[in-house]
Amino acid sequence: HDRLAVLGAELLLNTLDALSAQGIAALRRPQNPQEATYCGKIDNAMAEIDWSQAAPRIHNHIRGLSPFPGAYTIKNGQRVKVLRSAVENGQLKILQVQPAGRSVMNYDAYLRGGYPNLVRW
Repeated sequence: HDRLAVLGAELLLNTLDALSAQGIAALRRPQNPQEATYCGKIDNAMAEIDWSQAAPRIHNHIRGLSPFPGAYTIKNGQRVKVLRSAVENGQLKILQVQPAGRSVMNYDAYLRGGYPNLVRW
């Protein structure tokens, strides 16, 4: 943290100096075609949460797909988007969801509304 704060400040000053002296062209770097990779289109099947995965992997899946298209799970025949999560003590904590046809809500409000628990562990 402390080391990155110093490095970040130095980088910001160098970047501002380069912008001032050379304009935006100073920041452009051509992409190396040898390092470029192709990423296919994300489809609905890829967005479904695989609850057999480890908590950090599920969390990253949710983060990577939020807000669009949104990671989702099917519970009692209903699709529920999981928009935000966290990992605490190695356990997945769901923070924000959106049931089909409903507004975005905090997970605790979702549970108080009589919806079923989503985590399958």
